[in-house]
Amino acid sequence: MEFVNSMEIYPIPTFENVNFSVELNEVMDTQMRVIDAHGKVISNQTFNRKIIDIQIDLANISSGVYYIEFGT
Repeated sequence: MEFVNSMEIYPIPTFENVNFSVELNEVMDTQMRVIDAHGKVISNQTFNRKIIDIQIDLANISSGVYYIEFGT
């Protein structure tokens, strides 16, 4: 992604929380979604800042494969 300087997602695998850190080239509107293997959106968040550093609580969802979709 051309607008991203750095991105980290950890720990993988996780059992409770996942940390998501992104540094963008500039302040801009961005959206992050956590999606299960069936396409159901588990979490949907929007941001308007250059550095995004959040922890996502996944303790109450079923075990399985999940995807993070991030973009403008």
